[in-house]
Amino acid sequence: MEVPTLGHPPTDARDPNALAHLGSSTYRPLFRKPSKKLSFLQLQRSREIEQIGWHSFKWQNQMTHSLVSRLGIMKELEGHRGCVNCIEFNSEGSLLLSGSDDYSIILWDVYRQKRLKILSTGHRGNIFSVKFQPQSGDRVAISGAGDGQIEVREVESEDVTHICTCHEKRVKRIATVPTQPNNFYSASEDGTVMLYDMRAPHTCNSQTSNILIDLRRHAGSTVECRCITIHPARPELIAVGVNDPFIRIYDRRMIKVNSSQYFSGASLLNHLERNNYNASHLNGSSDNLPPGCVQYLVPGHLPDRLREFHRQGRTLSTTYLTYSADGSQLLANLGGEHIYLFHMANPQYPRHYAAPSATKTRLYSKESEELSNGVCKSVSANTNGISSHLTEGGDRVSVYSYPPVPPLTPRAESLKARANQAFAAEKYITGLQLYNQAAELSPNSAVLYSNRAAALIKRKWDGDIYAALRDCFTALDIDPHHVKAHFRLARCLHQLGREEEAKLCLEEFMKQHPDHSTSPACTILASDIAKAIINKQREGPEIDGENDIPFPTPSAQEQSWRAQASDYQKYYCGHCNTLTDIKEAIFLGSDGKFIAAGSDDGNLFVWDSQTTNLIRVLPGDESIVNCVQAHPHTCLLATSGIESVVKLWAPLPQTDKNKEPAVDMEEIAQANQQRMCIDHNEVIFMQTRLGEWGSSSLLNFHLQVIKFGPNLLQDGLTHQWPQPLDPGLLG
Repeated sequence: MEVPTLGHPPTDARDPNALAHLGSSTYRPLFRKPSKKLSFLQLQRSREIEQIGWHSFKWQNQMTHSLVSRLGIMKELEGHRGCVNCIEFNSEGSLLLSGSDDYSIILWDVYRQKRLKILSTGHRGNIFSVKFQPQSGDRVAISGAGDGQIEVREVESEDVTHICTCHEKRVKRIATVPTQPNNFYSASEDGTVMLYDMRAPHTCNSQTSNILIDLRRHAGSTVECRCITIHPARPELIAVGVNDPFIRIYDRRMIKVNSSQYFSGASLLNHLERNNYNASHLNGSSDNLPPGCVQYLVPGHLPDRLREFHRQGRTLSTTYLTYSADGSQLLANLGGEHIYLFHMANPQYPRHYAAPSATKTRLYSKESEELSNGVCKSVSANTNGISSHLTEGGDRVSVYSYPPVPPLTPRAESLKARANQAFAAEKYITGLQLYNQAAELSPNSAVLYSNRAAALIKRKWDGDIYAALRDCFTALDIDPHHVKAHFRLARCLHQLGREEEAKLCLEEFMKQHPDHSTSPACTILASDIAKAIINKQREGPEIDGENDIPFPTPSAQEQSWRAQASDYQKYYCGHCNTLTDIKEAIFLGSDGKFIAAGSDDGNLFVWDSQTTNLIRVLPGDESIVNCVQAHPHTCLLATSGIESVVKLWAPLPQTDKNKEPAVDMEEIAQANQQRMCIDHNEVIFMQTRLGEWGSSSLLNFHLQVIKFGPNLLQDGLTHQWPQPLDPGLLG
């Protein structure tokens, strides 16, 4: 599967020139078949008659809905004396490493469920990352910690073979490459990614050339690396997450390592002094990142909200990254927001609404019985004035005759009816889950995307309005004359603050549907958009106030990279990730059928990766679940958090599962969303007002907010009341 060249948007498969080689005027990739899933018995039969091989059979049955529905705690591994911040299976799944705040590493026997060895390290800070060295027979462990130090040691003898103190701040992640056993990478809060070769002696001084990426040159001196992961099939691609919402994927082949910038004798300085010196001596002459070496990813709604979040003291940072088994997808746990899935082989880009051209409005296809209402976007489909992030040149586009949209399947029709009932009863979370299932069964139904957009607008969690915008675009791609999708698109643009686009969209709506142009909903929306445009003109551009912390200004090259960032494919919500910056999210199963992540409320969350529906919420820690790792070959999980134990999860007998107390997943998800949206400046202000909490740490106070919810803050919480929406029944 071809991965697009980094730093350059891929050629759109739906561009008319790109389709010339297909020899068909009816090709429309938007129309896709629902994924066909075989039952276990069908897979077993296919295995018996050799239609599929053993690896494919195992691939599809490592994690199933039946197994996930019976997940429970099988064993608690005790031995640490502090929070367990990192866990790692070996390639066979027989051993497990864990690192802790007690500065020690423990080697566990997974199948016997017992401790094999305690490795006392030289670290003097919390251990945040631990890895087995590839192809070492699991005899070598690599660790990184809060003291900025990296250690490589023999597991049996505990001898340290390599030690590095080049980083000036905490080391948050270590990354290894299975096919490159002598190399590994480290990501640190000093804003750098370093590359190590264990075949060569290493001395931490100004002559050591092991800085692969220094983000401070472009993202500013306050940037901090939080996570790193390597593409499983193309190890030259390195994904890095930092304390902003942008994910960066670098091509190692285009980057030449740099040396440290601190002066001779800097080894006598402490980490803070070295970091301050380095930050003050950054210059462009030693910049080793050429323009085409990196591709940026970001959820499309977040760049416009960065300044707003900055004023609120609300941080966004990527706390964990992981590729799918085949490298076609990248999963990102975004602190302060949700979990996002990015499609690497077929990236999506943010879409914008543009005025239709006169040439295009005259185009007509008798075969499709559709009017092409001014398409101006990277996808040459029949839509009404829709433009994507990258507009194509020229005014005239070809018109294709598309096959008719198939009707909803009986199952999808039933799910849609139930979803409409839930929507009418104002049970928007339930309705969204049903719409998600129906859209997976009938992915070419405009009414399902339009209805789901309406439910998202009503629920109004973080990112919901933008997700509704995307659904409206998709609905109009399928049916360019869908009235409600077009109107809801204008409303979404308005609520996102994109007033000029909203105005154009609503004007085009009135032209296409004059019968609705005088409706109260249309009149009110037009008035709201006009007022918003006037207010924006009066206020002028946003600037920092006298008492505001300065908003970081990226370099011109950084701004160019960010402008080309691709958008997410799917997102998963319901958990809360604000209190710690090591929270993980992973694919479950070799084929990535499920997504799992920890949460600030002490629960383990599991989603269906296709529908994005939340399917399990499991108590996993008294305070916070940070780490979750899946066994490489079987249905087994390991989790850890604030407690000093590692918990092993496996499918339990049905009788044991029945003993579990019932949990209200919707209520938990709703509470987590409220906690995540709390203004952190107000939390700190309330902390100073509560005298009896004066000696408590900020973390302990935040844990109380998580436990008791926003009601703890009372007058310190800003309420956001939903705006009235357009009337009318769902489709």
